[in-house]
Amino acid sequence: MTTNSSTKLTSVQRNQAESELEELRNQISEHTLTILQGVSERQELARKVARIKEESGLAIENLAVEKKLKATIEEYAKKIGLECRLAFQIADILINSSKIEQRKAVFARRITAFLDRKEIRSVSIIGTGRMGGWFARYFKDLKLEVSLYDQKPIFAKRMAYELVCKFVTNYRSVLDSDLILVAIPMSRTSVEIKKIQKLIDNKQSRVKAIIEISSVKGTVLRDLENTIVPVVSIHPLFGPSANEFSQNTIAVVKRKGNLAKDSRNSLQLVKGIFPQYNIIQLDALEHDREMALKLTLPHALALVFAKVLSRNNRSMGRDTRLETPSFSAMKEISSKVLSENPDVYFEIQTANKFTRTVLKDLESAIKEFKEIVELKDSLKFKKLFDLSEKRIRSSRY
Repeated sequence: MTTNSSTKLTSVQRNQAESELEELRNQISEHTLTILQGVSERQELARKVARIKEESGLAIENLAVEKKLKATIEEYAKKIGLECRLAFQIADILINSSKIEQRKAVFARRITAFLDRKEIRSVSIIGTGRMGGWFARYFKDLKLEVSLYDQKPIFAKRMAYELVCKFVTNYRSVLDSDLILVAIPMSRTSVEIKKIQKLIDNKQSRVKAIIEISSVKGTVLRDLENTIVPVVSIHPLFGPSANEFSQNTIAVVKRKGNLAKDSRNSLQLVKGIFPQYNIIQLDALEHDREMALKLTLPHALALVFAKVLSRNNRSMGRDTRLETPSFSAMKEISSKVLSENPDVYFEIQTANKFTRTVLKDLESAIKEFKEIVELKDSLKFKKLFDLSEKRIRSSRY
């Protein structure tokens, strides 16, 4: 039988050990604070670098400089006896944070200038869920006047308190803003926009555009052909935890026919408000087809994976000491999906008309894989493996 080593110590020895530990912990704390102070000073230098780069027309990212810095870090880490892998992990965090700080310093000024030219000084957010909150923070940081509205006023009030902005209970108050952003369930989005358009029709309004952020476009835009105020349809391809100035992507849905001009203006507006992002323009059909593969399929796989785990939790999979990297990665993805709003994810699956096609392909692929394994056909397995690897590597799905 093993015993705790501390039980072998006398009270004097224990007191001495605790005193030494306390001293070491204080030193660690001091070193940590010193490191944080150094990071803060490094970020300030990054902002100065950003200003010079902008004035000189230089790109924010300079891979040659990064390579030289990492070589210096590797050499210094070896010199002081620090594990190189740890040094590189720290360097990657610092370099990425520096890039974000530089992007913020450069692009925030451009965004502000664009908003001033377009006389956009206020925005109303309808829907204070996680993405509604993300956009509220984004516009608040740009010094716009932000007003929040939600069917459940307690949610809007709580977020308004956190962000130090307004919340409104009178629906007509949203028309007092230059922009309206609709961040509510897809099943209600088109109805909500029609409601806003009707109110605008009956009132002289300053609203320049209505932005909607649904994940499936066909069903939402189908009934929004004739609108008084342009409807800007975007899909942020990132979640509510994304940094506002990291390299995110936004899809902008272009409209056809009489709405082609609105599409050009929409693209200009989105590029002006989010110049730091990769902006992709495509039509609603193409968007939904892509999202069936790149959104509904990953969600479906994550849920199915979790379902298989729940079925086997009594007979296998209980010993967390035996987790493999691939299992941990899949579990992390599933946990992330399961932490989101199930109503939103249900709509993503059911509102997209291409979901059924993708699920049929998934079913067929599982059937094929099952047959290969049951027949122990190594040639077919290798052929499947090689073909899949080539397609993934070449991004040809």
